Amino acid sequence: RADDGHGGAGHYRRAADAVGDVLSGYTVADALSDISLYRSGACAHPITGTDRAADFLEDIPEGLWVYYCCSQSVNVSNRFIAMPLSRVRIIGIQMWRHHIGGFLHWGYNFYKSQHSRYSINPFSCTDGDYFAPAGDAFSVYPGDGGNVLMSLRLRAFREALHDMRALKTAEALCGRAAVTDAVEGDLGYELTFERYPAGDDYIFNVRKRIAELIRN
Repeated sequence: RADDGHGGAGHYRRAADAVGDVLSGYTVADALSDISLYRSGACAHPITGTDRAADFLEDIPEGLWVYYCCSQSVNVSNRFIAMPLSRVRIIGIQMWRHHIGGFLHWGYNFYKSQHSRYSINPFSCTDGDYFAPAGDAFSVYPGDGGNVLMSLRLRAFREALHDMRALKTAEALCGRAAVTDAVEGDLGYELTFERYPAGDDYIFNVRKRIAELIRN
C-alpha cells in the first residue's frame, strides 16, 4: 500500500519516478487516504475518499477531488442500494460547500465478481457475488440494443449535480455568503461530508431558497 505508514511514500515516489519521463506534462492523480503521502510530495493531485476529505481540505481548500466506493459506508453519502435517495443526493450540496473540483466514482457497469473471475446478472445479483455492498459495482443496468437502464440512485446523483449547478449559478449572481446562508442558515453547524441533515425536506428547501435567489 502506498499509504500504510511504513515507508509507503518512498515506494510510491520510486514508482512515480520510474514513469515520470513518460508522463511528463500530464496531470497524474491518485486515490489517497493518508494526507502524509500528499504532504511528502509523492502525489501532487490527490483524490480522497469523502470520509477523509476533512484532512485534505486543510491543505487543499479549493479544487480538491473526492470519491467514494465500497469503503465509504458510514455517515457519508454513497450510491448503495440500501441507502435512501436523500443520502445519495446530498453529495451535490456538500461538494459545492467545500469547493470540490471533481468527483471520481468507480462502478458504472461492472457486472463481474471480484477480480472479474466470472460474470454476474445485475438484475438478480447486486453485490458482485458478495464482494461489495449492493449497488457499489454498477449504477446502470444493461438494456436492449446496447442501451442502458438508469438506476434510481444514478438519477438521484444526477439531481445532486443539478443541485451543485444551481448553487454555483446563485453564487455567481448573489455571492457566496448568500448561498451559504441558504445552505446552512437553519442548521446551526457547518455542513460537512459526514454531518448533514437526513431526509428529503432539507434538500428541497435549499433548492427553493436557491431558486428565489436566482429569480431575484
